[in-house]
Amino acid sequence: MITWFALSRAMAATALLLPMINHFANTNLAFDSPQQWQILVPILLLPFIIGLISGIYPAIFMSSFLPVKVLKGIIKTGSGGVSFRKVLVVSQFSISIILIVATTVVFRQTQYIQKADLGFSKDAILTMGYVGQLHSQYDAFKAGSRMVDA
Repeated sequence: MITWFALSRAMAATALLLPMINHFANTNLAFDSPQQWQILVPILLLPFIIGLISGIYPAIFMSSFLPVKVLKGIIKTGSGGVSFRKVLVVSQFSISIILIVATTVVFRQTQYIQKADLGFSKDAILTMGYVGQLHSQYDAFKAGSRMVDA
């Protein structure tokens, strides 16, 4: 249930924040991928799979106890070695640090791209599609465009 709730909140946040992200990054991203069944099916199955995987470890751990010892209160839970729980915690912190660093790098690169001096004025560029009729006169067209630059 928590995963389904998180998925719905993430999709709502994406839909609400996408215009701001488009404005900030000067892009035109769209949120139409959930309308495609190739993407919608995995998105809807993901919370179920995550719930199943996250429930396997506690189920196996709890089933290893004898009910009589649990009810009497005589149970040892510490194994003394490296437990699966410790590995998961370290992995989670490592992934968090990697994501924070990656987000910082992407943010700084985006800022650099927006503020870098390109060495030319982007407003004074003419872009034309290369059509088949231009092929026979391409050299003349290219020479003529150099004269305009001068």
